[in-house]
Amino acid sequence: MEQVIESERALRRPDIDWVVHLAPVPPINGHEAQLREMLGHLLTNAYEAMPAPGGTVTVSTGLDTRGWIALEVRDNGPGVDSKTVERAVEPFFTTKAGHLGVGLSIANGIWRRHRGTLALRSQPGEGTVVRLYLDPQGQVQADPVRGRP
Repeated sequence: MEQVIESERALRRPDIDWVVHLAPVPPINGHEAQLREMLGHLLTNAYEAMPAPGGTVTVSTGLDTRGWIALEVRDNGPGVDSKTVERAVEPFFTTKAGHLGVGLSIANGIWRRHRGTLALRSQPGEGTVVRLYLDPQGQVQADPVRGRP
């Protein structure tokens, strides 16, 4: 996670503040390249939500009350309404001109293949929070031959 976050930081506008709180969590079994891609999509989505002159993207990890792995990506952009939240992970749904609307859909698909769940919360004027949860006991195991779940 740290590598993906650092890579995204280096590629993005300098007016975006990044706050990172990575608490220790059990290792996530699965396809490393897919998990990196998923996190990249979530960070890009948060970064692109920032209007000029910028804002803050916060990334945190930890365990929830059930002992599940929790990953949160939060932005303090303009947020979206409830109808947009309902459709946000649909393929090709976007509120951004010139975008395809596949980032959150791809991220959700990758996370679901790893047996995780994704929750999205947003309100206009309050930014957006994407929370990912994964039961460390119920994780999918990567195929040793193909290297993917």
